[in-house]
Amino acid sequence: MQAACCVNDKLGRGSSSSVALLGKNYLSQARKIKMAVASKLTTKFSYRQALGYSSAEKPLSENEKAGISLFIVFFLVVVGAWLLDEDYIPFKYTVTEYTKPAMATLGWVQHWSLFSPDVREVNYHSTALIEFADGTSKLYEFPRTNIDAKDYSTHFGGEKKRKLFGDNMPWPGYVQFFPSIARYLARANNDPANPPRMVTVFWHRVDTPPPDPAHWVYQNQMPKHIKQYTNFIYKVDPKDLAADSARNADANAQTTAGKGGN
Repeated sequence: MQAACCVNDKLGRGSSSSVALLGKNYLSQARKIKMAVASKLTTKFSYRQALGYSSAEKPLSENEKAGISLFIVFFLVVVGAWLLDEDYIPFKYTVTEYTKPAMATLGWVQHWSLFSPDVREVNYHSTALIEFADGTSKLYEFPRTNIDAKDYSTHFGGEKKRKLFGDNMPWPGYVQFFPSIARYLARANNDPANPPRMVTVFWHRVDTPPPDPAHWVYQNQMPKHIKQYTNFIYKVDPKDLAADSARNADANAQTTAGKGGN
């Protein structure tokens, strides 16, 4: 028993010595590496010496350079075609028919901002007329910015909706969304006893008065949007309302079951 204790004691001391030795070696190597890095960082190279000292693994090959150049040219062609002025380049949309999918997929879509290339010369808003089975109709006005709102969050929310339904929806590039918007309005105003039959979207506009200091027109004195254009007419299909009717039936059944249980 005593001999075993002596052996264990020697082994323990030996292990401690080994750990200490390894630690010293590690610190020594770490110092050497640190000094080597520091010497490289503080070494002053001539211009030609610096050309041969770089973190780059290797220079680009000719094929890699050609690939990068082709990518840049492709980007310029796709984006440049979209930015062409259709008033001077009549075949613009013939070209963008092929380049737009790549532009949309890669996130390269470009938009002119508020004051470029031309300031808008009209004020406008959109409405929708919902016609029902019994011949009655309902006028819906798409959200517009509430400029007089005291609450900034209300103003911000109104502006985002105006951007969607005012700045985007009426223009030719967004006609694919009209059926979805019309179906939404039909479902939102659905009455099983008097379902909607048709949804018509209108665009109302008026020319913006010129900035004449002698006859200044303030924001709250702008003329009414008296010119009206029909954007889209949608005949409501009973299938558009089927899912809504089914949900209403389920809700009524649940309500009835709940009352019966009470």
